[in-house]
Amino acid sequence: MLREGYKQTEIGVIPEDWEVKQLGEIADIDPENLTRTTYAEYEFRYVSLEDVERGVLKAYSNQVFCTAPSRARRVLRDGDVLLSTVRPNLKSHLLFNKQEYNWICSTGFSVLRCKKGLSIPAFLFSHLFSGNIDSQIETLIAGSNYPAINSSDVQKLKIAVSTIKEQRSLSQALSDVDALVAALDKLIAKNRDLKTATMQQLLTGKKRLPGFAGEWHEEQLGTIAEIIDPHPSHRAPAEKSFGIPFVGIGDITTEGNINSESARLVGENIFNEHRNRYCLEDCLIGIGRVASIGKVVRLKMNVGKYVVSPTIAVIKAKTIDVDYLLYFLLSRAATEQFDKISNGSTRQSVGMNVLRDIFVNFPKNIEEQRAIALVLSDTDNAISLLESRLAKTKAIKLGMMQELLTGRTRLV
Repeated sequence: MLREGYKQTEIGVIPEDWEVKQLGEIADIDPENLTRTTYAEYEFRYVSLEDVERGVLKAYSNQVFCTAPSRARRVLRDGDVLLSTVRPNLKSHLLFNKQEYNWICSTGFSVLRCKKGLSIPAFLFSHLFSGNIDSQIETLIAGSNYPAINSSDVQKLKIAVSTIKEQRSLSQALSDVDALVAALDKLIAKNRDLKTATMQQLLTGKKRLPGFAGEWHEEQLGTIAEIIDPHPSHRAPAEKSFGIPFVGIGDITTEGNINSESARLVGENIFNEHRNRYCLEDCLIGIGRVASIGKVVRLKMNVGKYVVSPTIAVIKAKTIDVDYLLYFLLSRAATEQFDKISNGSTRQSVGMNVLRDIFVNFPKNIEEQRAIALVLSDTDNAISLLESRLAKTKAIKLGMMQELLTGRTRLV
C-alpha cells in the first residue's frame, strides 16, 4: 500500500508533486561540439575517459586541434555534467566546474547542460550514481560485447524530478557528505605520505628513536632469516571441489587477507605435507617470486586454514624482529633491490637463492627494531581507522541518495 502523498511510476514510488522526466527534457545533451572547420591551432585542455574516476578529475592534457585525438570534440562549460557512455558501469562521470581556459572532453562522454528552471547540475550529477540510472543503463547494454550507450540512449534515461528549491536542498546535503569523503581521502593520503617518509628515516638509521644508539648492520636476508620453498616439487596439486585454499601471490593482500574465491582448493594431505616445512603460527612473511616479484605479504594464521603455493617464498625470521623485517621488505631500500632482480631477469620468476641475497639494514639492538616496528604499526592502525571511517561515510551517502533522490525523505 502506498504512503499518503506518494504515487507509483515506471521508475518506482515518488512523491505526488514530483515528476518523471527524461534527461533530454531537463538538460541539453551534447550541446556544443568542435567540427572539422575548427581553427587548426586552437589550443585547449582535453579530458579523456581515463582522466576521470568516479566524479574526480585525475588529470588532463594540453592539446592543439590539428594534432589532438579524434575523440576530442565535446565543448565543456562550467556546470556541465559528464556522463561516461563507454563502459558506463565504471561510473567515470564528472561534475565539471572549471571556468578558465578552453576545455574539451572525449566523445566517450555525453555532456549534459541543465535547462534553466528545470534542473541544477549537482542534482543531475547525483542521479548518475543512483540505482535507478544503473538499472536503466544495464538494460541498455545487456548482451552487448561492447558496453556502451549513445546520446539517444542518454536522452531517454529517466529520473524523478522535484522543484528547483528541493533539488538545491538535497544536493547540498549530499555535497556536505562529499566534502567529508574528500577530507578523509586527503587525510589518508597525508598519513600514507607520512608513513613513507617515516619508513625512509627509521629503516635507514637516518633518524633514531629517543633512547637508542649503537651500530647498524647490513646482512643478507638468507643470513638473518630462513627462506622456505613451500612446495618444492612445483607441481600443481590436484584441485578439489571442497578443500583448503592453495594460496598464490595473487590471492593474498599485503595485510594477509585471502581471496578465497580466486584461490584453488586442494586436499587435506597437502596441508599436512606443508606443515613439515612451515607453520603459520610462527609469524611468517611471504615474498612473491613468480609474476609479482617482490610483492611482500604477511602470512597470518587467523584467516582460516590454507597452504602457500610456490609463487611465494616463505620467510621465517631468525635473528631479527619479524615485524621490523616486514617493514624493511616493504621499504624503498628493498623494493629497489626487487626491481633490479625483476628487470635483470628474462623470466617472470626468481630462484630462492636470489632472494637470500637481498640486503637488509637493521639496528643491532632488537629492542630498537621492535620500537621502530611499533611506530610504523601505529601509523598503519591510524590509516586503517581512517579507511574504515571513509567506507562507512560512503555507505551513509549511498543510503542518503536512495532516500533523497526517490523522495522517501523530504528536506523541504
